[in-house]
Amino acid sequence: MKITKIHIENFGKLQNEDIEFKEGVNQVFHENSWGKSTLFAFINAMFYSMPARAKGELVNYERTRYMPWQGGKYGGYLEYETKDGKFRVTRYFEKTPEGDYYELKNLQDNKIITFESERLGESLFGLGKESFEVTAFFPQLKIASSSTPQITASLTGLDKFQNDLSSVKNALKVLDARIAREKKEKPSDEDISSYKKEIAENNKLIVEQTKKIEEIDLRIQEVKKAETLSEKLLSEEKEKNDTKIKAFNCKLDLQLKVTEENNKLNDLLMKANILKDSKIKENSTNKQKNKAIYVIPVIFLAIIALISVLAITDKITTLIAIVSVFASVLVCVLIEFLIVNTSRKKQENFATIKKIDADLKDCEKNVLISQKVLKSLYEQLEAYKDIENPDRQNMEMFESQVNTSKFERITIESERKKISDEIDDLIEANEKLRMDCDAIAEQISKHDSNIEILTKTRDLMLKAQENVSQRFIVPVNDELKKTLSRFSTIKQEFVIDTEWKVKENTNFGSKDFEYASQGLKDIISFCQRINLINKIYNKEKPFIMLDDTFVNLDDNKMKVAKELIKEMANDYQIIYVCCNSRCLL
Repeated sequence: MKITKIHIENFGKLQNEDIEFKEGVNQVFHENSWGKSTLFAFINAMFYSMPARAKGELVNYERTRYMPWQGGKYGGYLEYETKDGKFRVTRYFEKTPEGDYYELKNLQDNKIITFESERLGESLFGLGKESFEVTAFFPQLKIASSSTPQITASLTGLDKFQNDLSSVKNALKVLDARIAREKKEKPSDEDISSYKKEIAENNKLIVEQTKKIEEIDLRIQEVKKAETLSEKLLSEEKEKNDTKIKAFNCKLDLQLKVTEENNKLNDLLMKANILKDSKIKENSTNKQKNKAIYVIPVIFLAIIALISVLAITDKITTLIAIVSVFASVLVCVLIEFLIVNTSRKKQENFATIKKIDADLKDCEKNVLISQKVLKSLYEQLEAYKDIENPDRQNMEMFESQVNTSKFERITIESERKKISDEIDDLIEANEKLRMDCDAIAEQISKHDSNIEILTKTRDLMLKAQENVSQRFIVPVNDELKKTLSRFSTIKQEFVIDTEWKVKENTNFGSKDFEYASQGLKDIISFCQRINLINKIYNKEKPFIMLDDTFVNLDDNKMKVAKELIKEMANDYQIIYVCCNSRCLL
């Protein structure tokens, strides 16, 4: 295939850039910092897009790195030709792939082709982005010192034996990882020893705890005996104390009755005295009333007689005398009424005195009865004069002994249960440990078997890889030697191994190619990539991009390199970018 035209609207520092390409060699000559690497990144992005940002990636994130400095729409289009026709791929990029615009158009009929954006390059060249970059791109100061799985599959011929492009190298990695994982997951023999040691320690603890239980059982028996004895003494002391309490309670009851009876007698005596005083008072009142009955009429009669005398002797007028007499009569009538009323109250007073006498007699009778009851109570109380409140000291002592024994027994039984539970836990733990130990032994056997099978598989695959690789790597090395022979000044012997690593053969063994000079690295890398391109691009021949690839070569090597480029241009489109006129073809 070949690129015919590119239009860069905005990509990195490049803006509104149009470049047309032809077959063969296309030289792009510009000064440093023009954007040669940016041009290559644009072409690459047109075929393979740009990936999303990986976790932690920031500085080398392509989308940020080539975001237009001057602003504007980010992207452009590229036109190319293949044996199937002419096409244009247009892409505009955003910060993430989800916002990208992508269009693939057939320029012969202007129809849009539906195709996955990221797989365009893979569909055209049969290789992924990584493999394409390490073959068709010839960047400055870089060397293709390792291959991708796709390249290895093509070089060793494995792509002829399997549908996908997985390599033996990846298969070996999987096997190595599986073997490493089996070894990592495989329990060690020390684990079994550790389990057995733990079981032995648990058995030792079980014996020790069993002895402790026997000792505790003896202590429990002794405490139970002490508890039984204390309960017996407490029961006897309670029985004695109950008898004393009954007698003391009887004494208290009698004392209470004596007190109550004394209070009753005192109340009776006080009542008798009150009745006597009431009788005396009533008698005194009655006598005073009797005197008034006789004194008052006499006084009024004397007053009437005096008025009559005064009237006769004309000391007062007749009218005054009549009025005085009439008043006197009225007063006499009033007095008579009072006398009659007083007589009635006297009768009532006699009745009250009579009732007081009856109550006084009844009260004196009750006083005699109370005195007899008190005498009887005092006689009964005499029998309890030596009875005192019982002392609870002994009983409290025995109760304390019983409680102490019970608490000690409960504490010891609790300790026994705890130790018994520990023994049960140890027995259960040992059973689990034995099961785990058996399981570990089974796992060790299983892992050993897996490791053995995987190791044999790996050895057989290595042998198979060596056998297959030898058939294909020899032609690769022959081609490398043939190309390197064009550079007559190179005397060292270089070979490519099955992992696509370049080594220098010396009298002291293989030497890593990374230690060579930069100019020599550029030559080897160039020759190595030529071999790669010739052997792995079977679907569509790619265009080749060279970025100041030979800037480090001397004049003789530069001349040979230019000849090789012109020869390659017969089969491939070359985009040759340089900033040094010495490097121009």
